[in-house]
Amino acid sequence: LTLYNPETQELNMKTWSKKSMEQCMVEGRPMKYYLPKSGLWGEPVRRKLPMVINNYDSEAVPKKGLPEGHIKLRKLMMIPLMDKGEVIGTAGVGNKLDDYNDTDLNQFILMMEGFTHIYVEKKQAEESNAIQRRLRNVLMSSPTGILALDGDLNVIDCSDTTKEILGLEPNFNGGALPNNNWIADNIIDHIEKIKYKGDRRYTDTIIGESSEGRKFRLRIYNNEVSEDEPFFLVTIEDYTAIANMSGTIENSLLMRKTFTDIIVSTLKLDVRNIKDRIKYVTDGSLREMLYHNTAQIESKARFIKEYGDIGIIEPEWIKVTDSFSTAQIGLKKEYEFSIDAEGVLILADYTFYRVFQHLMENSISRGGFTKAHVSYKVTRGNLLLVYEDDSNGIPYDKKDSLFNNVGYENIDFFIIEAITRVSNFKIVETGDPDRGVRFEITVPPERFEII
Repeated sequence: LTLYNPETQELNMKTWSKKSMEQCMVEGRPMKYYLPKSGLWGEPVRRKLPMVINNYDSEAVPKKGLPEGHIKLRKLMMIPLMDKGEVIGTAGVGNKLDDYNDTDLNQFILMMEGFTHIYVEKKQAEESNAIQRRLRNVLMSSPTGILALDGDLNVIDCSDTTKEILGLEPNFNGGALPNNNWIADNIIDHIEKIKYKGDRRYTDTIIGESSEGRKFRLRIYNNEVSEDEPFFLVTIEDYTAIANMSGTIENSLLMRKTFTDIIVSTLKLDVRNIKDRIKYVTDGSLREMLYHNTAQIESKARFIKEYGDIGIIEPEWIKVTDSFSTAQIGLKKEYEFSIDAEGVLILADYTFYRVFQHLMENSISRGGFTKAHVSYKVTRGNLLLVYEDDSNGIPYDKKDSLFNNVGYENIDFFIIEAITRVSNFKIVETGDPDRGVRFEITVPPERFEII
């Protein structure tokens, strides 16, 4: 019996009969053969067919000779061992007293098919177990805490880092989570809110203990294996250094925002003073030009202010209805607004209301605007927010570049694109130009919930 490795093209001899081994006098008894250099023993691999030879000495037999000391061969029957159409080895018997026949061949093939099946299953099981052992070793030695819990929140398995974080003994191999441990208490509380309330906001959260000054990031994956066997996988990452760094960055961003607000406020005050003096200009054309220039400065100041507000703090859960209502402040009362998105929450930048605000203001500037409507639907796991109004539509040849033209001339869509991008959303315009506009905002699964 030999096993074949197609990558190295080696025939590796695995078993001989005890009697054959006793009679073999080949010096060194080689156990590996290179297929391209092998003779008769490699033919079943090359041909993928059985070979029955009842006269080994015949010139028609494609042999290359036997090494000195090899048992003399008179008769030989050899077959390829097949798995999924590929040769994985060969098996052979030899020197029967009478000739090998079809019955011998069929019985030999059936016997070796059973052996092949057992060998392949055993090899696959060994490879699978080896992969699982390697994977577990990697996971259990990970610097990130890994915790597997059953439906009753008992520990099935956990990494060494988890044991250290939760104060468990090194030889802990499963059971209840420790009592009076603030991290374990948070894990249980978060899982119960996910399990019983369906509140996905707790699948990825930062927890902290003021007395220790430490913070951890919990990520909870709920894998419902079956209705009776729920399974939770929790990762626990020490987030203290990152949280402190995030706080420093946030403070820097807030300082930048404060500085920008002061500059913009000063700029607006200067423009107001200039406007107070423009009315004394006697040249009509010069006065109109100055009014136009100051209007441009005010528009740019608004752009600087709004763009500076985007992304300065962590995203927060926002009601879509609240954003739409806030966007309407300051608009004429004769406009008609409606929304069908009750209970829809999105995890977005706190400036998200300006998306609706700029959509409406841009439509008003194009003309024809009398009403706007917002609706939603869930498709392929994503939330699709739809904004529609009856303003003069956007031509088909302008749609693709709508959010790509950077500059003060395209402030509305530049701000909209920035807010949706920092919120990890996507926005496109799909309306019929003859009927108005239709903007579709795609929100990924982890960024929305409906309550």
